[in-house]
Amino acid sequence: MKKLALKEGPRQVGEIATGIVDQMIDEAVAKSAGDMLRESLDTDSAKAKLKSYVDRWERLEEERQAHAADQNEVLKEAESDGFDKAALKTLLGWRKKGEDKVKETLGYVAVYHDALGMDVLP
Repeated sequence: MKKLALKEGPRQVGEIATGIVDQMIDEAVAKSAGDMLRESLDTDSAKAKLKSYVDRWERLEEERQAHAADQNEVLKEAESDGFDKAALKTLLGWRKKGEDKVKETLGYVAVYHDALGMDVLP
């Protein structure tokens, strides 16, 4: 915290004092929130629930990573059969977004394409 100096003007002293008070309030709120959290975890059942949530999250994360690896294998298979991986990923993204959202996005792309004078799209 900054100490108030005698050479500071009234306005500066007020700003410094406000900053000090704000800091003290923030520290008190953070401390009381931390205390409340510690108190809420004092029971064995609360600790067990917390552990259960963490375990479930970690299990889901492992499953997500396994699914991602499986999806990459599917893309590799498609690529080995001659399909373009980037085009497939684009189509998969479009299917996920839905027809209306894709049409809206393609409309913007066409407008931007024309505005830049690009000749890439058919």
